[in-house]
Amino acid sequence: MTHSTYTTFNNQSDVLVVYSAVSHVINDKSEGCWVWFHSGKCVHVAESMSDVTADIADYLDTLK
Repeated sequence: MTHSTYTTFNNQSDVLVVYSAVSHVINDKSEGCWVWFHSGKCVHVAESMSDVTADIADYLDTLK
Protein backbone atom coordinates (compact mmCIF):
# COMPACT_ATOMS: atom_id res chain seq x y z
CA MET A 1 0.00 0.00 0.00
CA THR A 2 1.34 3.47 -0.86
CA HIS A 3 -1.10 5.52 1.19
CA SER A 4 -3.65 5.43 4.02
CA THR A 5 -6.62 7.44 5.12
CA TYR A 6 -6.39 8.70 8.69
CA THR A 7 -8.72 10.84 10.80
CA THR A 8 -7.72 14.39 11.69
CA PHE A 9 -7.60 15.00 15.41
CA ASN A 10 -9.56 18.25 15.71
CA ASN A 11 -12.45 17.89 13.28
CA GLN A 12 -12.52 14.13 12.58
CA SER A 13 -12.20 14.61 8.82
CA ASP A 14 -10.54 12.02 6.60
CA VAL A 15 -7.07 12.86 5.32
CA LEU A 16 -5.15 10.89 2.70
CA VAL A 17 -1.48 10.41 3.61
CA VAL A 18 0.87 9.35 0.82
CA TYR A 19 3.78 7.57 2.47
CA SER A 20 6.43 8.78 0.04
CA ALA A 21 5.63 12.36 1.12
CA VAL A 22 6.12 11.67 4.85
CA SER A 23 9.23 13.07 6.45
CA HIS A 24 8.70 11.92 10.04
CA VAL A 25 6.09 11.19 12.71
CA ILE A 26 5.99 12.70 16.20
CA ASN A 27 4.01 11.24 19.09
CA ASP A 28 1.56 13.65 20.73
CA LYS A 29 1.83 13.85 24.51
CA SER A 30 -1.88 13.35 25.06
CA GLU A 31 -3.37 11.54 22.05
CA GLY A 32 -2.73 10.77 18.40
CA CYS A 33 0.39 11.82 16.52
CA TRP A 34 1.71 14.44 14.12
CA VAL A 35 2.59 13.38 10.56
CA TRP A 36 5.17 15.72 9.00
CA PHE A 37 5.74 15.96 5.25
CA HIS A 38 8.79 16.83 3.15
CA SER A 39 7.00 20.09 2.27
CA GLY A 40 7.29 21.22 5.91
CA LYS A 41 3.54 20.91 6.49
CA CYS A 42 2.04 18.59 9.09
CA VAL A 43 -1.27 17.10 10.16
CA HIS A 44 -2.43 15.95 13.60
CA VAL A 45 -4.15 12.58 13.30
CA ALA A 46 -6.17 10.62 15.85
CA GLU A 47 -4.42 7.33 15.14
CA SER A 48 -1.61 6.28 17.46
CA MET A 49 2.02 6.70 16.53
CA SER A 50 2.49 2.91 16.62
CA ASP A 51 -0.33 2.43 14.06
CA VAL A 52 1.02 5.10 11.70
CA THR A 53 4.63 3.97 11.95
CA ALA A 54 3.59 0.34 11.35
CA ASP A 55 1.82 1.43 8.15
CA ILE A 56 4.89 3.37 7.02
CA ALA A 57 7.20 0.46 7.90
CA ASP A 58 5.05 -1.88 5.79
CA TYR A 59 5.34 0.57 2.89
CA LEU A 60 9.12 0.83 3.29
CA ASP A 61 9.40 -2.97 3.30
CA THR A 62 7.81 -3.05 -0.16
CA LEU A 63 10.59 -0.82 -1.48
CA LYS A 64 13.31 -3.37 -0.65
